[in-house]
Amino acid sequence: MGDMDLTEDQIAWRQEAFSLFDVDRDGHITPPELGFLMRSPGGNPMQVHLWDFAAQEKLTAPFDSPRFLRLTRAHLKP
Repeated sequence: MGDMDLTEDQIAWRQEAFSLFDVDRDGHITPPELGFLMRSPGGNPMQVHLWDFAAQEKLTAPFDSPRFLRLTRAHLKP
């Protein structure tokens, strides 16, 4: 699947949300920040779902914006 599954507006909105959480501007955010970030596109995942999600996606290290787009496309309804 490509980013074509999301509209240009959805991609831009998610990239903007990602950049807001990338406070040190290194292009990555950490798994613990995922909850805040996943809630920003209008989602409201429970903490247990975030833990399951992180385990399923093997999120043990910081990740970048393209990976965030793939994750949200796969796990959040547009």
